[in-house]
Amino acid sequence: MSTVHLILQGKGGVGKSFAAFLLAQYLPDKSVLVRCSDADPINNTLASFPALNAVKVDLIENSDKGRRIDPRRFDDLVEQITGQPAEGPRHRGHRLQRLRAPPPLHAE
Repeated sequence: MSTVHLILQGKGGVGKSFAAFLLAQYLPDKSVLVRCSDADPINNTLASFPALNAVKVDLIENSDKGRRIDPRRFDDLVEQITGQPAEGPRHRGHRLQRLRAPPPLHAE
């Protein structure tokens, strides 16, 4: 069975990207297959580190009600996550190179 870790918070500058960054490096050391998606519309921190192979996901749409999450795009993301195969026998695949911590995010 696969496990999904979501790091969510509406406020900026609380450490979401930093926590995801740490998990993306820690879990492969424990022989866990990691796939990263970066849905932050302002700071693409995870996607900026090539070794993480993070996929940039654009969930925001501009509408007559302002900027908001497009439900179709969100549903597509959930389908991508749930469509991933469960982990089989654990083995070390591609090992991530150690990265320096991302620069601190500035609150807006």
